[in-house]
Amino acid sequence: MALVHQKLYSSNNLSRLDLGEYLNELAQMVMKSSPAVSGRLQLHTEMCNVPVLFDTAIPIGLVVHELINNTLKYAFPGDREGEVRISLTRDDSEGIELKVSDNGIGFFADFNVKELNTLGLPLVFSMVEDQLKGSISVTTKGGMSYIIRFKDDLYEERV
Repeated sequence: MALVHQKLYSSNNLSRLDLGEYLNELAQMVMKSSPAVSGRLQLHTEMCNVPVLFDTAIPIGLVVHELINNTLKYAFPGDREGEVRISLTRDDSEGIELKVSDNGIGFFADFNVKELNTLGLPLVFSMVEDQLKGSISVTTKGGMSYIIRFKDDLYEERV
């Protein structure tokens, strides 16, 4: 949230920020905040310039933060090395697609987020589906991969 506010105060536009730039900075901050990661995990980002309203950027930032934290906690046990990948694109219909993936140990094959007794992933799904009116799909082959699709049309500019 502090990064969103920093972007707001340093921006020429008080309604929108570049989601790609914001998520890239956020991902780097989260990766650097975990000393156990140093040198073992590589972050790869591929971000398009996608201006979104701050009302959209905040929940997406929370989602990405949670997904990266889960990766850091669970995907690479011991001294295992690996990659975290994040990509952001906008399609012709003004839809936004965000992919967050890793090549870690993955999850069990019949993984169902609705049956987890944790707060993190169910909250991710709730923010995407309920707050952003988007969709999220998960694959567990070769690590974890989350594909999030949403539109930035739920809110109106206020400034």
